[in-house]
Amino acid sequence: MLTPPRTPVPREFFDPTNERHLASMDAFIKTGNWGNVQFYPELPYAEVPMTVLMKHAEHVRGIKRETEEARQARLSSEKPNLIPFKLQSPQEEQMERAFRIESGNRRLEALLPALLNS
Repeated sequence: MLTPPRTPVPREFFDPTNERHLASMDAFIKTGNWGNVQFYPELPYAEVPMTVLMKHAEHVRGIKRETEEARQARLSSEKPNLIPFKLQSPQEEQMERAFRIESGNRRLEALLPALLNS
């Protein structure tokens, strides 16, 4: 049995001030399906739900999204967030592993009576 063709649901760019768009977002939050309007994904987001929810949050909170130029300037002025990594010898790695096992065993021994009595 053939099903009749569905009428296409309009697809638009999400506008957090549009009542139709908000009703469609509410339907998605409640049911997981969009209402009478579907939306396009917009950069920098890869998916429609993230686009809609972030645009709505930015509107409600009054936040203006950072431009790419401002982001580049901010990142170039910040110090790198890197933790120096010290290479260990195999003996140092083995000693550290043994220390972690021993300290874990001590914590387990301390907790074991409470676990057995519960």
